[in-house]
Amino acid sequence: QMFMKRTWALEASWGDRGFHKARISDAIFADNAPLGPGQTFGRS
Repeated sequence: QMFMKRTWALEASWGDRGFHKARISDAIFADNAPLGPGQTFGRS
């Protein structure tokens, strides 16, 4: 029970699983997302 109280408190202040999944998917699927070989390889 003690761990669940901590989980609920952290979820209330930092956001739940659904919030973070939506945040990551918005960043990945954005039109201007810096993804792909041109963004990750060959930079010096």
